[in-house]
Amino acid sequence: MQIRFFQNVEDETKRLSRLIGGLLDLGRLEAGVTLLEKQHIQLVSLIRLAVRAVETRMQNSQISAQVNVADLQIQGDSERLLQALLNLLDNGIKHSPPDSQIFITASKEGRSHESSPNDSTWQS
Repeated sequence: MQIRFFQNVEDETKRLSRLIGGLLDLGRLEAGVTLLEKQHIQLVSLIRLAVRAVETRMQNSQISAQVNVADLQIQGDSERLLQALLNLLDNGIKHSPPDSQIFITASKEGRSHESSPNDSTWQS
């Protein structure tokens, strides 16, 4: 029980640290001090990294993630994209009832993108 408590404290500390870091980064971007670092990214790897980062919170909330992502390579700033994914997952965890799933899907269908955060699904 005590180990679980400390794990929760650690997870929440990391989450708050990411939130503060994101706000600082946003301020720097708006001020023109920081530029986005565009690079080629394996989307499935980035999504799996985000899911692993919130895994303990999902388990504590009795929520699971279902990842169905095509082998896509995208170009973008991996840190900013990771922050966006973590925000979506955090919202899914906060607003989903226990014993539910967060579905993360990504596929290439022309140039269209679709996002549906209301049902804890992220699609691209």
